[in-house]
Amino acid sequence: MRIGMLVWSYWPEPEGGAERQCRLLVRELTRRGHACAIYASCAERPGMDSPEPGLAPVVERMGVLCPLEKKLRRILPKWGRRLGGTPPLALGKAVEFWLLAPMVWLSRLSFLAALWVKVRRGKPPPVDVLHVHESGWLAGVGVFWARRWNIPVLIKEATSPALGRISYGTPLRRTWDRRRREADGWGAQTPAVRRQLEEKGIPARRIHLIPNGVRIPPSRAWPDQSDSVVYVGNLTQGSDWKAFDVLFDAWIRVAQARPTAQLTFVGAGDPAPWIRMLQAGGLAHTVRFVGRAYDAAPHYASAGIFVLPSRVEGMSNALLEAQSWGLACVVSDIPGNCAVVRDGVNGLVVPVGDAASLAAAIHRLLEDAGLRRRLGDRARDQAMKEYGIDSVAERLLHIYGEILSAGAGSGSPAPGAARSP
Repeated sequence: MRIGMLVWSYWPEPEGGAERQCRLLVRELTRRGHACAIYASCAERPGMDSPEPGLAPVVERMGVLCPLEKKLRRILPKWGRRLGGTPPLALGKAVEFWLLAPMVWLSRLSFLAALWVKVRRGKPPPVDVLHVHESGWLAGVGVFWARRWNIPVLIKEATSPALGRISYGTPLRRTWDRRRREADGWGAQTPAVRRQLEEKGIPARRIHLIPNGVRIPPSRAWPDQSDSVVYVGNLTQGSDWKAFDVLFDAWIRVAQARPTAQLTFVGAGDPAPWIRMLQAGGLAHTVRFVGRAYDAAPHYASAGIFVLPSRVEGMSNALLEAQSWGLACVVSDIPGNCAVVRDGVNGLVVPVGDAASLAAAIHRLLEDAGLRRRLGDRARDQAMKEYGIDSVAERLLHIYGEILSAGAGSGSPAPGAARSP
């Protein structure tokens, strides 16, 4: 089968959850003998356009202004924080938004222009099915493009709540909102997301329950032998969604009660404002910021506890990775996390936004090596049974076959059906 993957960023650029899943699937599908073509925005730096070592997929990048937008996304938060304080306050966020918005619009316009040129040239993409790894404006663009060649489209909903509003920084945003609803299939990571898609008007017959996948490591961590804590996630993904304020507030409480405690923070982005927050309490030495890691395996292997206090998640790649290593996990009680972690069974669940409860859960695990081991054992067992990338890829291939059999356009609304504005 020839499978097209549409994603905004692709390796070796910094990865969020959608990008990580795309890359894992490309590796697994290629291993099985299927041909993959990746369509993404232009990389920030020259020389980043080569395929991942050991793979030979087609990687085609579009949008000449996209590198400038990505560069500004790295630079502007530093300027905004100078005005907004630590953690960033409303003024800094507003300045960052309005400085970046025009460039976002132009960047996306350049991507759309490149795609339109491809359409006008009349050459169809060499794929049987198009898999779009996000449900925003890019999903609508993918449906528009694939429809030109009668190629069926599967859209993955990677966030909750589902089908979020398309931002004003997108040219023709209402067009893409209408188009994405015409996809032939939708992939929902959790039952909660499936219900949300149905509530937004997506027919149940077009929604397929498919979780994220993870490579199961041959070895594992031994949480009863380590009391170090690890967090894996990019600082560039936003403080509000990832709840870094809650994480470091909770950690200060933990470190004050247990001065020998150590937190390892793995992820790209500027940690300066959070370092200053820790320094104010004299606790900067208790947190190690290691920066971006192409392979977080050494950090999982040496840890005993994984934390994820997010306010918004679909199904966290980092959480599945931590479970696959057999770590005891502490997570917030949002739907994406609760679909993976059952409180007291294979992890601990705390109220979202509650730093005191997060600190208490971490402290409980630090004090009980046996509990860490029991929770970690069950977490690894679940990851092996339900989230292995091989079984997820097999399920996806079945879904691709279903929407191919139904034919492109099966998801289009009936004539005269109401369309969203």
